[in-house]
Amino acid sequence: MKIVINPNYLLYNDFIASIPATFSNLTSATTLHEARNIVKSVNVGDRRLVIKYYSSLSLVNRVAYGRVRQSKSMRAYQNAHRLLTLGVNTPQPVAAVDCYERGLLRGCYFVSEYSDFQPMTIVNEQGKRVDGELLEALAHFIAHIHQLGIQHNDLNVANVRYRRRGEEYEFELIDNNRIRFYDRALTERERFNDLRHFSCDTAQFVYMLECYARLTGIDMDRFAAKGLLSRAMYGLRFGFRRKMKSRLRR
Repeated sequence: MKIVINPNYLLYNDFIASIPATFSNLTSATTLHEARNIVKSVNVGDRRLVIKYYSSLSLVNRVAYGRVRQSKSMRAYQNAHRLLTLGVNTPQPVAAVDCYERGLLRGCYFVSEYSDFQPMTIVNEQGKRVDGELLEALAHFIAHIHQLGIQHNDLNVANVRYRRRGEEYEFELIDNNRIRFYDRALTERERFNDLRHFSCDTAQFVYMLECYARLTGIDMDRFAAKGLLSRAMYGLRFGFRRKMKSRLRR
């Protein structure tokens, strides 16, 4: 087992070391998400922590993460620290835990502080009206991180979270293991590759693209048209890959 702990949370060393053995039946834990990965929140002392278990690892990934590449948990931990250094909100990283069996990665866990930010899934909820002010603030946030050289690579409505403080909206990023950092602003293609993951309806997406273009000095009509095309092509490729994976599992 390999464990990396934020020095500010060494008090929780014993709890963190016990996670692989106790995660499945953590007392008083609340399951926040359960699909390919499992996310739970749990109170530990006076802290509320969130534990993400990366459970679905193919044999190829178990070999790669065990011997060649950093695990998802370690990348999430390190990327969270780097985001905070750059002034971008993300839950405080607490620890990363990797479990190995015969040199192969068996599973890994990323632990962070609980955050009261809410997911941007509000844009897809029936009957919910999303005002232009929120979408414009979101466009401003995404343009800002792109100018900083941050490409999230999974910038969907669940991984961008928000809250309102007075008259202002604040945003944070989660699920950060795929992030790439550049020492420059993103190219136009890199911007499209990030934005295409955002799965709100077409009208909201176009409005967000137009706000983004206005903030960055890009021609709005051209940027919106290319953004829609990029998202449509990504949707087709994603659907094809999902279908092929489904067939291979049979």
